[in-house]
Amino acid sequence: MTRRIKQARKRLKEADLDYYLVSHLPHVRYLCGYSGSNGLLLVSATGAEFYTDGRYAEQVRTEVKGARARIPKDGNLVAELAKSNLLRGKHPRIGVQAKYMALATHTALREKLPNALLVAHDELVEPLTAVKDRPEIALIRLQLAELLLENYPSERNFALEHLDFAIGEFREMKMQSFLERAKMLKPNQ
Repeated sequence: MTRRIKQARKRLKEADLDYYLVSHLPHVRYLCGYSGSNGLLLVSATGAEFYTDGRYAEQVRTEVKGARARIPKDGNLVAELAKSNLLRGKHPRIGVQAKYMALATHTALREKLPNALLVAHDELVEPLTAVKDRPEIALIRLQLAELLLENYPSERNFALEHLDFAIGEFREMKMQSFLERAKMLKPNQ
């Protein structure tokens, strides 16, 4: 289980929810690493499950961390979710991202989980995404250096300051692929 999913699980308790269904793809990516264009993440007090269709099977194997992957053969994510062992109780309270959820997904949830209480709760994950951890900060600084070097040659010294910071962080955190990417931008490295 990733630290981010653990944080979401803690907020789940605070929000008086049994489950939280993450449908907004930037939030899915933030929590479990998945960068594809179709997926749902179900978070409970005891675990997390990620749902997508078969087109993304290889991507799921390499990207999804902290959640059990479920890929239904028929591609029906909500029907697969309704079978989850995580969903327990007669009337589970499931938080949903109402402002991001497609009407078709909401309708399917109502049909497949008729005893569930769907609770609009858009603020469970959003505050977590505002806090950047050390690897994210280093990556942001690397991306800023790349942008400055490519588009603003007059800001080269400023770009190199960001690049030096990123290289030091990547080296210390042993993030080799990012370290190599950063070193390619640095003259005489």
